[in-house]
Amino acid sequence: MSSRFEAPESESLRKFVLHVIDEMPWRVVAAILFVCFFFFYGATNAALKVTGIDPATIDFPAGPLIGVIASIILFFVLVRVKRRTR
Repeated sequence: MSSRFEAPESESLRKFVLHVIDEMPWRVVAAILFVCFFFFYGATNAALKVTGIDPATIDFPAGPLIGVIASIILFFVLVRVKRRTR
């Protein structure tokens, strides 16, 4: 007996998300990566400002670096899903 509860909708949601990613053209993937970069760039800079650090005063550009890393990770996830064997 499994202690983890899985809703019956989770399998259909997974299939729906995989279908959407499969049908997504590569230009839409590029647009999603662009949005992902700017989301994490802004979120990192906002988090720095909340902690009292001005992003312009630090020596290391944390916002752009985290945005690029998040976009690269998302790119590999999307490519893995689109290129999987069916």
